[in-house]
Amino acid sequence: MRIGEAAAAVGVTTATWKYYIREGLVPEGERLGANRTDYDEAHVQRARLVRALLTTGGLTISAARDVLGVLDSHHDLVYAFAAVQHALDAGRPPGSAASRDRVDEVVLAKGWHTSGGNPGLDTAARALDAFDAISAHVGDDYLAAYADAAERIAQADLALLAGLDRPDHVVEAMVVGTVMGDSLIAGLRRLAQEHETSFVSNTKQDRRKEST
Repeated sequence: MRIGEAAAAVGVTTATWKYYIREGLVPEGERLGANRTDYDEAHVQRARLVRALLTTGGLTISAARDVLGVLDSHHDLVYAFAAVQHALDAGRPPGSAASRDRVDEVVLAKGWHTSGGNPGLDTAARALDAFDAISAHVGDDYLAAYADAAERIAQADLALLAGLDRPDHVVEAMVVGTVMGDSLIAGLRRLAQEHETSFVSNTKQDRRKEST
């Protein structure tokens, strides 16, 4: 297909498609002449992935390039998980020692087997630092509840991968799931917050009616 058709299939402009190619996110098409380059379904699928990483996933161009590099080069699941996690956290400062210690305590209490270099440690520690910065200290019960939820989500992630046969499909699903999963969690959490808030509000109203 021509560049305009390929871009339309992805839902981006021709300029955006060319930008993806310049940044090395989508491979060059097949040159058929001075003014014609053809693209196939593989290019379209790759561009859709790039768009999802940049928009839904919120990655920078550099991080997206790193994630795609893992996808293209490695079929080892453990390595790919680590590489993608580091790509998502690249360039961010470490959390405070106190918050890192608190996260370490949760990991120890849960009995999780993790490496010392897992960037999730600093990601969680920075979140705790942000809470502390606005005088909204997170209690141990709150932190433990998040750890319980994270464990269940991680188990669901691995269960999804277990249903795939080809190593390249497993790694691709892991890469996409790791990036998009953060957005999925955020969206469902917002819906659950509204539900819980409405439930509490309705319960209070019912109690007021009963007392009058």
